[in-house]
Order: sequence, then structure tokens, then C-alpha cells
Amino acid sequence: MKHAYLLHSFFTALAIFLVVNCSSVKVSERPPPIPSFYRPAPPPLQATHSPEELKKMEVLEKYRQMRQEEKENPGQYRQYVRPPQTIVRDYRPRDEQIIFPEENQSNYPTDDPARIEVEVRQNIDYFCIKTERTNCQEFATEKYEQCRGQFPHYDDRRIISCVKAGLRR
Repeated sequence: MKHAYLLHSFFTALAIFLVVNCSSVKVSERPPPIPSFYRPAPPPLQATHSPEELKKMEVLEKYRQMRQEEKENPGQYRQYVRPPQTIVRDYRPRDEQIIFPEENQSNYPTDDPARIEVEVRQNIDYFCIKTERTNCQEFATEKYEQCRGQFPHYDDRRIISCVKAGLRR
């Protein structure tokens, strides 16, 4: 019994000792990071590389050397900023140019009146099929007549968009 008590207290003390000993904070000193300009130079250019790879490696080596020189000699490669150009503008009012339409040219988009009539009727029929109203033809014809009053020329294509807009509302 006495041995069991001693063994138990020995293992308890050993466990406490290990926990305390292992839980202490150790300060490990890491070496400082090596700056990028101290990296070793790339291997010498070999004939086994393709011309594109050789050109890329030469450019990278050139800029690596420039970065190293900039670290040694700050301010050597400062960019030149061009001052903004001053633009002198003449703000006097211009003479207005009046453009007169030619005599045979109209101010509205035109088409064959029969084709316009067919397209309007197709739009009305499509609207009536889509909405399934009881008095759809009367409603659509009324909108068509309103648009015909706005655009009295029979060859004016704007009547088609007017009818479409009227049927959408």
C-alpha cells in the first residue's frame, strides 16, 4: 500500500514537472530575413535555353541589378514627370450653320405604305393573341387610329413604334 502511494505521488510529481518544464516560453532567435537584392545571381545563360527564355532572363537580370543599384544609390532612377501642357482655346461664339434638307429628302423615316400597314396589322394580331381580351380588335384599332392622327403621312414608319407603345400600355 505504501508502495502504491509512493508510486502514485512519484508519477504525479513527474507529470507536474514535465508540464511546467515543457510549458515555459522559449525564445528562439531566428536569423533576419535576407533582402531580395542579396539573392544569388541567376545561373549563367546557357545555349540550352530558347531565345525567348534568354531574353526574359536578361531582362530580369537587368532589373535585379537596377534594384540593387537603387538600394546602394537612392534617387538615381527617379522618374521624370512632365508638367501638364497649357492649352489655349478660342471661346468666341461660332456662326451657326443652318442645314437645309434637300427637297426630295423628308424629315421622317419612310417605307412603302402597304408594308407599314401589314406590319401594324401583324402587331395588332400578335397583341390580341397574346392578351386574349374580348374586345381586343376594337381596342387595338382605336390605338392605331390615334397613332394615325399623330403621323398623318401614310409612308411614315414611326407609326409602327407608336402602335406598339400604345398596345403595351
